[in-house]
This record gives sequence, C-alpha cells and structure tokens, in this order.
Amino acid sequence: MTQVFTHKNIDNNLNFNSLDLMLCAKILERERERERERERDASLALTKQNFSKIQIFL
Repeated sequence: MTQVFTHKNIDNNLNFNSLDLMLCAKILERERERERERERDASLALTKQNFSKIQIFL
C-alpha cells in the first residue's frame, strides 16, 4: 500500500506535535496559493475569451 503522508510521527500516529502542525499549515497554505493561481488563470482566460467575442461583433 502506498504511503500517503510525507511525514509521520513515529511515537503515535494520532499524536501530532508542533512540528506536525507547522508542516500541515505550510502544506495547506501552498495548496491555497495554488488554488488562487488556478482561479486567477481561469478568470483571465474567461476574460480573454469574452474580449475576443466582443471584437468579432465590432
């Protein structure tokens, strides 16, 4: 079976320490930034597409 997590607390899987918490926070922030980038890219692509349609009608 593939190991999903990149970091594991060897003492107790359910006992997160402060380092585990910091790692989780960093990963979450990176994922949020990636999601914001995807949203910006999608918005920009939609804006360009709409602008192209407007130019066709002019």
